This record gives sequence, C-alpha cells and structure tokens, in this order.
Amino acid sequence: MALYLPVTIQQAAAYVKGRWIGSSGSFNPVAHGWNSPQLLLFPSDLMRPGDNELHLFLAGYVASDNLMGPVYLGPQSELQPAFESLNFLRVELVAASTHVMMFLAIFMGVLWLFRSKDSAYGWLALGCLAFWIWNQNLIVTELPLPFQSWHALVMTSQGLTVVFVTMSCYRLLNSGRRALEWWVAGFCLFGSAPMFLRPPEALLVYSFMVWNLLCFSIGLYAFVRLLWAGVNRRIALSYQVLLFPMLIALAFALRDMLGLAGVTERNTPLLFQFGVLAIVVVHSFFLIQRFVTALRDSENANLLLEERLQEQQLKLESNYEKLRLMERDRLLTEERGRIMRDMHDGVGGQLVATLSLLNTGDNNTEELRERLRESIGELKLMIQSLDPKVSTLEGMLRTLDKSIERPLEACGVQYSRNELAPRCAGVELEPGTMLQVLRILQECATNCIKHSGASVFRVDVEGTDDGLRILISDNGGGLETKNPVGKGLDNMARRAASIGGRLNISSDHGLRVELTLPLGSAEPK
Repeated sequence: MALYLPVTIQQAAAYVKGRWIGSSGSFNPVAHGWNSPQLLLFPSDLMRPGDNELHLFLAGYVASDNLMGPVYLGPQSELQPAFESLNFLRVELVAASTHVMMFLAIFMGVLWLFRSKDSAYGWLALGCLAFWIWNQNLIVTELPLPFQSWHALVMTSQGLTVVFVTMSCYRLLNSGRRALEWWVAGFCLFGSAPMFLRPPEALLVYSFMVWNLLCFSIGLYAFVRLLWAGVNRRIALSYQVLLFPMLIALAFALRDMLGLAGVTERNTPLLFQFGVLAIVVVHSFFLIQRFVTALRDSENANLLLEERLQEQQLKLESNYEKLRLMERDRLLTEERGRIMRDMHDGVGGQLVATLSLLNTGDNNTEELRERLRESIGELKLMIQSLDPKVSTLEGMLRTLDKSIERPLEACGVQYSRNELAPRCAGVELEPGTMLQVLRILQECATNCIKHSGASVFRVDVEGTDDGLRILISDNGGGLETKNPVGKGLDNMARRAASIGGRLNISSDHGLRVELTLPLGSAEPK
C-alpha cells in the first residue's frame, strides 16, 4: 500500500491506526519541503476491514502557510506513476534547470571577460546567477539561513533575475532607456528591503501580494517595450522571437502569482521558473550567435589585414629591390668614375710623362726605368685598393708593408710600424680612401729614400675619438735639405683633403707627417 501526498508545505507525518508509516522530512528542526511530492509506503496488513483511521500532522515555519493538497491512498503500482511524473516536474526538472542556469552564468561570465565592452553578457550572467539562487528554494531541504532571511533572499533573487535578464535583452537589442533601467534596478532593490525587516507572517503577505506583483509589472514593462520596438521595426526580425518566451513567462507568472495569493488552487506546480528558463535559453542563443559572428568578423578582418600586409610587404620588397639595383648602379657608376680619375691622375699622368721623356730623344734608361717602376707601383696600389681582402685598416697596412719595406731596406733605411689596437684593426675603409692613404704613405717613403738621408722610417696608427691618426716620421734632414720636397708635400695635402682628412707637416730632428682621418661612420668589422 502507499500514501501519495502531491503537495505538503512544509513537512507532513502520517499515521495509520496510530502507527507511524513515514514522514516527508525532519520536524525538529523543520526541514524545508516546499516543492517535493511524497510517496509513503506501508504494509497492506495495516488496513483491516471496517474503519481505518489515517492521521496526518503538518509542521511549517508559519502556521498560516502550512498547506496540504489532495491525499491518495491505494496500491503502490497505481500511485507510483503519478508520483514519478510529478516528482520529475517539480524536483528533477527544476534541479536540471538550476544546473543549466549555473552553467550559463559561468559561460556568459567567461564570454563577458572576452567582450567586456558588451555588457549584455555580463547582465545575463548576473541574471542566471540570481535565478540559481532563486531556484534553491525549490531544491534545498536544510536551510542555510533562518527562514525569514532565506525567504527574503530568495524573493529578492527572483526580482533581480527579472531585472538583470531584462537589461541584458535591452543591451542585445540596443533598445531601452538606460537611465530608466537603472531606476528600475534601484526600485527593485529598494522594494526588497522590507522583506528583510518584516516578521514571518507579514513577510509572506508582502512577498506574495506586493513583491510578486512588482516583479510581474517589471516583466510586463519589458515585454511591452520590446513589442512596441518590434512593431515599429526598431529591432531585427530575428530578435522578435524573444517575445514568445517572454509572453509564456508572463502567463506562467500570472498563474503562479494568483495561486500563491490564494485566488486559484495553490497545490499545482509552479511554472514561472520554466518561462524564465525559456527566455534565458533563447537569449543565450542570440548572445552566442553574436559572439560567434563577432569572432568570425574578427578572424575575417585579421585574414584581410594579413593579405593586405602581404601585399604591402611584396610591394616593399619590390621597391627595395628596385632601390637596391638603383643604388648598385649608382655605386658602380661612382666607382667607375673614381677608377678613371685615379688612372688619369696616377698611372695615366706618369705614362704621359714617360712618353714625353721618350719624345724628347733623351733616352736616359735609368730615369725611364724609374718612371715605369712608379707607374707599375701606382697600378698595384689601385688594384690593391679594390681587393676586398684588404678592405680593413689592418689589411691596408699589411699591403703597405709589402710595398715599401723592401725598397727602404735596399737603401739602408730601417722600417717599423706599431701594432694596431683591436678596435682599430677591423675598421673598414672605402677603396677611394684606402688608395689616397696608400699614396700618401708611398709618397712619404719615396721622399725618405730620395731626399731625407734618413736611416729610420716609422709609421704609427692609432684611433681617436672621431677617427684615425697616422703619424709618419724619419730621422733625416727634414725640410732643410738641399733638395726640398715641396711639390710632393703639396700632392699629399691635396690627397688628404680629397678624402676629408687633414695633413700636418713638421721638421724637428727629421720629417714628421701627421694625417688625421674622420672615420666617425666606420665601425669595426
């Protein structure tokens, strides 16, 4: 046998012939049983022919709120299906919707973190969280707070659910007046304050009669606003789908509100939660669609930007290649011009002078040999200045060593040079600069051999703050000799000036030539 109690608020205990057959929960303290149907089983032999007394005892937080619906007594096989159907609707489905709301609260909160400028996600996350707290009243059996505080919290969460979901809908549709929305939210919080201050009897009357009507009015206002916007085509046609779950939720809310106020039967299941769930699910679908669309648009924009960047990169590479070829042509032209000038001023001038000497008929073999030797030496200097292996200062000085050391020693002059500092050894020189420096050094060595009568010839190279300093010295007679070298010194000064250098000449215990080169742009290799 079974005793089926569809509605008991809060707890019920049953006795058959004075024998306890079961209860819906604890009586001390009173457990929370606001929504669960009960099926109490007992042995069939308790029922005897004749009169059988059934006693039911109710307990609740407020006597006027205790409630019991119809009582069914019969075989378990006949009552079990009805119990399972109602338990699914009132308990299992409510619990599932509560879990869905918590998932949506977390999910929408995460989406809001990614799109913090779109407050529709944040408001819906708060609405789902408020719904989750509100629905706990239909699930929990042990209250975590005193009844008065718990009931006030649950009813406040109901109002906040309506307000937050409404504000999220307006953000989605870019509709509504934000100042008015904030006034509604403030009015909701202000209207919930009395529930935390009233005694239990007055609390139930206020929440069922006044508070529910206020929440219904807010929902009705939101529905009318969206309906008016849809009629005037201020919102997209697809978003007008929200009007259908809103209408269903309003119908459920009106039905539940009348039942709780005692106007209609109160022992029927509450349905408003399912109407709000329908609104939230449809609204979440639009928000997720909006997020996916924004993400797709962002990806398309990134792809378009990448394509344009690739196009610009190809254009830049093409322009760079054109500039590189133009620069190469310019450098080749300048280098050809420099080589032609060097050949004209160096080898060309010496060969012309040699040819003039031959044309005079004065066939001085030694002088011709000397002039040809100088021409060959000048040609070697030009070739060596173009060799990339000797493009550094160290390479240039090694070239100098090979070209002047043997002629100096052949004339009894001792040649020496200082070791370069590491920061100077790798300094690169332009071919034109290197050729002029080599010519100056070569001229100094030639003057030492021909005119100074020196026994020592030395070259010192050191770095300065803004370039290089090359000091050439010997221990000869200096400028006070019988064969002055003024023309050669003038040539050296001209060569130094052509590469931006400065030449200082002094005669004190020999000849001292100081060449200063500004190499601020040169870096160690």
